[in-house]
Amino acid sequence: MSNKTVSRNAFYGITVILVIVLIAVAGYSYYSISSTQSNVSSLRTQVSNLQSQLNIAQVESLALQHWSAIGTKNLTATMSQYSLSAVLYWVVAPTGALNGTYNGMSAIQTTWTKFFASTPTTYYTVYNMSVSIAGNTAVVKATLWYVLGGGKVTLKLPYELNYEYQNNSWLLTAEWWGLPSDPGTATLGILST
Repeated sequence: MSNKTVSRNAFYGITVILVIVLIAVAGYSYYSISSTQSNVSSLRTQVSNLQSQLNIAQVESLALQHWSAIGTKNLTATMSQYSLSAVLYWVVAPTGALNGTYNGMSAIQTTWTKFFASTPTTYYTVYNMSVSIAGNTAVVKATLWYVLGGGKVTLKLPYELNYEYQNNSWLLTAEWWGLPSDPGTATLGILST
């Protein structure tokens, strides 16, 4: 064999080896990128799930703080979560003096002031609380029992709070003190659970 044949065979051999190495590098790179993308996608899902759990915990905490403020007749704390355009729907059975729809901070504050002045709360409790979040809105549902007037009346209400995420915080946009389909009950004395 001539030196040209050996050089040509060596060139082809080296070329084949380089092609195989390039294919192997490309395959490994594709695998690495796919694996990395899969890991990134998995991490994004985990972050999204954690953010959802955090949002639910925040909204749940806000709802409990709001109901506590009502239970302790703390007007400042009660008003602290409302958005400027919030609406309070008061639908209590039997028809109460405060039944109606109250739009805006001033009307809502006046309503709570009247309620706190006329109805001392002895005790309250929250049952069957649920929180659902879709996008930047959250809905909290529960049944609340308020024992009023030193035990003279037990008010059992289905309750709904609607929150919206605005300016980096959850604000109360609508509140249902009793629902049109279920205005709750007001019973003389203290009800047993």
